[in-house]
Amino acid sequence: MAHQFSHHQYRHLKRLFDRFTESVPDHMTVYDLRNALMLLGPDIALVQVKALVYQYDTTCAGMLTFQDFLELLADYEVTLKHGRDLARKALEHFSHKNVARMSKPGMLEEDLTRVLKLGNNGLSHEDAVMVCNDFFAQYH
Repeated sequence: MAHQFSHHQYRHLKRLFDRFTESVPDHMTVYDLRNALMLLGPDIALVQVKALVYQYDTTCAGMLTFQDFLELLADYEVTLKHGRDLARKALEHFSHKNVARMSKPGMLEEDLTRVLKLGNNGLSHEDAVMVCNDFFAQYH
């Protein structure tokens, strides 16, 4: 997959890569990747991070080069976007079925948390909050 990062994003990702590759210069280990991904989205189990390294490692060294890292993040961003889209659809469905509750923000927080968890969309808490804020900005 060809990654489409802006010049600014590219520089930011290079700094992030360099920050987490101190143990092995220019190569990101499984543990380095797990720590970096915790800054970018939901926590991922170590076994899943190992699978990602195996999938994206083009040098068969058990580590990622910067180009490997960019490929992984491009795919990861697509996955997060899909999760956000699923969450938005769940919120839209919920709002149509619960129009009366839409005007009671105190009650909604608990309901929306439940909706997003039931959606099994893989979003971090921060992403779920972002989706909710975007959603409510349309209605208020």
